[in-house]
Formats: sequence, C-alpha cells, structure tokens
Amino acid sequence: MKTYEAFRAFALVLLGSLSLSGCAELPTSPLEGPRPQAARGGTPGKPTDGGGGGGGDEVPCTSGVGSVAGYLDPFTCFDSTWWLKGAHSLGRGYLDPNNVQVTEGQLRLIQPRRSYDGGEIWASSKTGFGRYEASMRASPAPGTISSLFLYGEKPAGAYSATAFYVFDEIDIELLQRDGQWYAVFATWLEGDSNGDPLWQHWEPLTYDPSAEFHTYAIEYARGSVTFSIDGQEIVTPPSDVVPTSDMYLMANAWWPTWLEGKRSRKTVYATYDWIAFTPAGATGLGGESNGRGRGSGL
Repeated sequence: MKTYEAFRAFALVLLGSLSLSGCAELPTSPLEGPRPQAARGGTPGKPTDGGGGGGGDEVPCTSGVGSVAGYLDPFTCFDSTWWLKGAHSLGRGYLDPNNVQVTEGQLRLIQPRRSYDGGEIWASSKTGFGRYEASMRASPAPGTISSLFLYGEKPAGAYSATAFYVFDEIDIELLQRDGQWYAVFATWLEGDSNGDPLWQHWEPLTYDPSAEFHTYAIEYARGSVTFSIDGQEIVTPPSDVVPTSDMYLMANAWWPTWLEGKRSRKTVYATYDWIAFTPAGATGLGGESNGRGRGSGL
C-alpha cells in the first residue's frame, strides 16, 4: 500500500545507506529515424519542467523518496525536480506536455481520442549502472507503443556521416501486432538517427499488458543488460551490443508510423503506478528487485 508513512520510513533507510554511483522509437525491421529527444526536421526537442498542463493533482511537490544515488516515485504528484515533459513530434503525432498527467497516485501518458498525439517524461539528469523498473499498464490502443527506456544522445562527430547525432539506447516497448501482444527489448550503441537497433528481441506475452499492472525492469551493468518481467529474467543481449554511457530514464506513449492501427475513438492511457532506479551495489528501492512483490513499490 502506498502510504506516506511507509515512504517516509523507507526514505530514512534509503538516504542513510545509499552511496553515490557512477539512458524511442523501435523498429520492426526498420524502426524509424529520429529519437524521442529530437523533433522532426532536425531540431532537438525541448522538454518542459512540468509547470502547466497535464491536469490532475499537479502542483509543485516532492512525490517520492530518493537521493542523488537513486529514487522511487509513487506518483503522489508530478515531481518536476525529477521529471521533465517531452514536447516534440514523434511517429504519427506530437508528444504534448498536456498529455502528461498524475492523478489518483498514478502517472498517465495520455493518447487523446481521434488523435495520434501522446505523452512523454524523461529524468532531469542522467544516471548510470543499476536497475531501472516500473509497474506499468500499457495503452490498449492497437498501433501504439508504451515504453520504459534509457536514452543518451551525443553529437555525431566521427561516428556517422549521415546523421546529426548518435545515441545509446536500451528499450522496453509494449505493443500489439496482428492481435498478439509483445514486449520488445532493444539496444542501440552509438546508433545514428536513420538506423535500426543494433539488437532486438520480440517476446510474445501470454497476458494482456493493457489489462493489469506488471513490473518491467532493465538491469544495466558494464557490458551487460538483462530484461525482466515480474522478476523473471527474459533475455540478455550479447555484451558487444550493450552501451556503457550514462543515460536519461524515459517513458512515453506514442503512435509509430510502421505499426498499423487506427486512431482510438476514446481517450486511452499508458499508466505507471511507480518508477524506480536502484544504483548498482545499492538495495532498497524498486519493487521486484527487493522481493516486495509485483506493483508494491515498497
């Protein structure tokens, strides 16, 4: 149960024990070009600080518990000290800050009715190795992606002669294709804005991820990434396709051009009950990683 007393007690343990430690658009075969932080036309997307738009109980606040070493956000409000809102074009539509809402203790990334628009959040600072996880429920609309991912963009320089920037990325994306739900895991390592992922794995799901909350996690270490669902390890890519850079933690709900689906007749959401980051070597943050059960966040 998400209570202030429990989180306060948890915060005291966390802040006393942690030490400082030192992140999209996914293709089917081609995942189309510009990444979440780059707007169409080559202009970098500028996130907002959460002030204005979004509705719900959004006021200046501190939502979760954490320190410079990690955090756990139960979304009692939109905490603009941790999160920014994306504001840029992606896929078929626009990621609008007004489509980010915290209400009833949950984060909603809204996909308005009869629209291809969506919503996005990203962490206000980069973080490194550790466990990133979220208790989330996917948008039910066919043709959409609901995600949790790490993303880091840098100037292309000598890496690419065809792109304005390159990026590292580690993705979890939930989507429907031909009536089947998948969790798609992918990595980019110094990828360019016109390229496919360096590695990807499509995991067929035996449940409907839009019907209930499940915990999705990225365990990120030097030369290693492990993807898991509800505490069960699903797949680990080869070490030569794994980034090593610090990245931004992000989440979005959007309509890619390569995935078939009609605009929804009603407003739908990707919903997040909590999001957590536990740095490598630390304990006591997220749900599944600490044996507290799916979706507990305590």
